[in-house]
Amino acid sequence: MTLTINPVRVAKLKLDRGLMTYFSNYGEKIWISVNAWLIKHPDGDILVDTGAYAEDMKNYWHEETITVNTLEDALAEYDEKIEDIKHLIITHLHFDHALNARLLKNATVYVQKTEYEFQNQPHPMMAGLYNTQFIEGMPLKLIDGEAEIVPGVRVFPVPGHTPGAQAVEVDTAKGKAIISGFCCTKDVFPEGGGVTPGIHVSAVDAFDSVNKVIARADIIIPQHDPEMADLKQIP
Repeated sequence: MTLTINPVRVAKLKLDRGLMTYFSNYGEKIWISVNAWLIKHPDGDILVDTGAYAEDMKNYWHEETITVNTLEDALAEYDEKIEDIKHLIITHLHFDHALNARLLKNATVYVQKTEYEFQNQPHPMMAGLYNTQFIEGMPLKLIDGEAEIVPGVRVFPVPGHTPGAQAVEVDTAKGKAIISGFCCTKDVFPEGGGVTPGIHVSAVDAFDSVNKVIARADIIIPQHDPEMADLKQIP
């Protein structure tokens, strides 16, 4: 089975470029894209993450945020209705990836068990990025490690940015496309090997996870990269 991925841009937020790249690029303000990713599938359509709206993100983020599109309207560009989403894979439970989950009334949520447990008892340093209400009351499948969600779509752990982040691997006509699972732009995937994302609970684990993605992927999709969000279809 070969599939495609449709970027679903919901918002953008401003931050210091160094928050994407550990120990480098500090002092330069950039805009990053806040996205979901649509995979149409015969076993039920999939959304990877949900994005979040500016009016909600201001409760979690200290710099400027802008809503680009509603999730409903962004999905409509692909002739998709929000109620048609059957599977919601959340890479990690930070606000910019999970806040709009409540809008998907017919979806089952897939999240790593480690991430779910951390959300419920977060370290104080990271607690402001989480809210248990994001997925409260939704049908939930906790994953422990690598798993196939539907044929052609798999998840695998990429800890470091958060304890239970998971990447999403999709079989496409041009090989394995991997949605990174951690907050980054293409800056963490330079030629010659990866670098650690700037926001992390473990710099070592984050570095190893970046390079795990590089080793497995034919196509890398950094989750916050504006250029990837501008595409209509991958590949």
